[in-house]
Amino acid sequence: MSVVVVVGAGIIGLSCAYELTKAGHKVTVLDERAPEAARCSDGNAGYLVPSHFVPLAAAGMIQNGLKMAWRPESPFGIAMPPKPETLAWMARFASFANKRHEKESELLIRDLSLRSKQIYSTWTSELDDFGLTHSGLWMLCETEESFTHELALLNRAKQLGLRGDSVDAAGFAAREPEAGAKLHGATHMADDSHLRPYDLLAALRKRLRELGCVYESSSKVHSIEPGIVRTTTTDHPCDQVVLATGSFGQGLLKSLGLDLPLISGKGYSMLIPHEALPLRVPALLVDARVAITPMGEVTKVAGTMELGAKEEGVNQARLNGIKKSVSRVFPTAKDALNQVEAVWTGLRPCLPDGLPAIGRLPVNNHVIVAQGHAMLGLSLGAVTGEIVRQIVEGDASPFEMDRLDPNRF
Repeated sequence: MSVVVVVGAGIIGLSCAYELTKAGHKVTVLDERAPEAARCSDGNAGYLVPSHFVPLAAAGMIQNGLKMAWRPESPFGIAMPPKPETLAWMARFASFANKRHEKESELLIRDLSLRSKQIYSTWTSELDDFGLTHSGLWMLCETEESFTHELALLNRAKQLGLRGDSVDAAGFAAREPEAGAKLHGATHMADDSHLRPYDLLAALRKRLRELGCVYESSSKVHSIEPGIVRTTTTDHPCDQVVLATGSFGQGLLKSLGLDLPLISGKGYSMLIPHEALPLRVPALLVDARVAITPMGEVTKVAGTMELGAKEEGVNQARLNGIKKSVSRVFPTAKDALNQVEAVWTGLRPCLPDGLPAIGRLPVNNHVIVAQGHAMLGLSLGAVTGEIVRQIVEGDASPFEMDRLDPNRF
């Protein structure tokens, strides 16, 4: 049994803590924020997406990004003026955004996602209900061009063993008769699932306390040394440390000898009454990159990727872009969207190759990093916890861990 300190209480940190605690390790979770504070993990769309096997660093992303970056209401933007570290990150991103990298990454991402979904399914019998639903995901296309692109992705998904089908506008209306959508066509990715993120995090915190895990909120870590983690108020002796600090904690990483090229990508989400947008199955608006997820009495709408943005504040133009794009496809949702007052914002931790960093540090070998999951944090949360447990226990992983090595850059 190891004594492990997990720094960070988003989905990655809590998943690591849960898998380690269940395995019999003595675990303490430290987090700067209060348990009820909004995190990146709380406000996301709640997707588990094996169909998203194409990495963020994909062919054509630079060209598409540059086209969108200068439109204030587009789904992608760069905080202005761009910082030197943002420009350096983009240069690295460009070196990975090619077909070869896509091909080399797709099986790894698919396998991680499928395994994560399996683990979440086992958690349904261990945790309070968090709304895990296996209904697939719609990819909704407003134009013939985007529909053609999604049909090609559907074909590739089938080649990778994933299930799905496609429909025209009439076919979608038959399967979602209450949605009133205006679109060209859609694909349905049958192996995707969704859940309620906020309920999942609450269920994990509750179960961890029941299992004897120590959870300290509002606890800022200021140094990590061999055998001890120091906060502003307490020293925590330990054998191993897991760093799962998301878009934060760069100072800690650098103090441990790792200059990880991590940048934040800001996203927004909001809740509207389900009757205003009565989808049966979650949907992603392909052209606008907006996610729509039914969650009981409410529907969550989430989108945008704004590189290098600060956590605080709302970019009203980006928010308006989300509302307009949803209203264009679902006119009945317009009034509800315009009445939204509470808007969530969060920072997704992004690495330039679109893959997370999971592994030990070379010099400070007692430290394990679990960072940089970008938009797949929830989707890969459970499997990341399992991988970290395997690392702590010295077990081999079935995945290509060299592709996830935090020292790869």
